[in-house]
Amino acid sequence: MAKLLSTKVLSPKNHKKISDARIKISDYNAIKIEKIDFNVNKRIENAIFTSKNSVKAVLNKKLKIKNCYCVGEKTKSLLLKNGQKVVKSEENAQKLADFIVKSLKNDVFVFFCGNIKRDELPKILTKNHIKFSIVEVYKTSLIYKKIDEAFNGILFFSPSAVRSYCYYNKIDSEMLFTIGQTTTNEVKTFSNKIITSDINSIDQVVDNAIKYFTYDKK
Repeated sequence: MAKLLSTKVLSPKNHKKISDARIKISDYNAIKIEKIDFNVNKRIENAIFTSKNSVKAVLNKKLKIKNCYCVGEKTKSLLLKNGQKVVKSEENAQKLADFIVKSLKNDVFVFFCGNIKRDELPKILTKNHIKFSIVEVYKTSLIYKKIDEAFNGILFFSPSAVRSYCYYNKIDSEMLFTIGQTTTNEVKTFSNKIITSDINSIDQVVDNAIKYFTYDKK
C-alpha cells in the first residue's frame, strides 16, 4: 500500500478519497496562518488577492471593494460567496499581472497579501509602471517537524511548506505533488520527481496523487 504525507491537514472528503483508493494518508500543518491588524481606506477601487487567506483577513474589515482581481478558483469562490465582484480570475499570479498590464494600465490597485509572498506580481506591475500598494494582512509562520516515517509521496501546497518540511527532513526518492508552479519552483531545488496541478486546487493535488499511485503505477 502506498503511503502519502500531506504538509497540510486535509478535509474529511479528501481523506476518504485517498483511503478509498487504498492509499495510506498522514497529514500535518507545515505552516501556521495568523491574521494581523492593518489600516487601509474603507473604500477600495481595485483589490488584488492571490490566496484565500488574504480574502478571509480582508473580509473581517468590512471594506467596500468595487472590483476584485484574484488567483485561483477557491479564492474566486470565496469572494463571490461573500458578495464581492470578481472582474478577473487567473490560475497564477504572473497571468493576472500580465492581464492587468495589458488591460488596466491606468488603474490603481491594492495588493492584499501575507508577510511571505512571491514577487512575480509586484515585479511585473512595478516594471510596467502600474500604480499599486501592498498591504500585509496575515502572517505565515513555519512549523518545523521531524518526520521519521518513510513515504512514497508528499503533497506540498505552498513554497513556505516546502521550506518548513525541508528544515528537518530530506527529500529522497518520494514522488512530489504540488499545487502550482511557484511551489514547484521551490521544490525543484530538492527533486525533479514532481507532478504539478494545472490549477490552484487542493483537490487536484490529491487527485494527481491518487491517479499516480492507483493507475499510473500499474
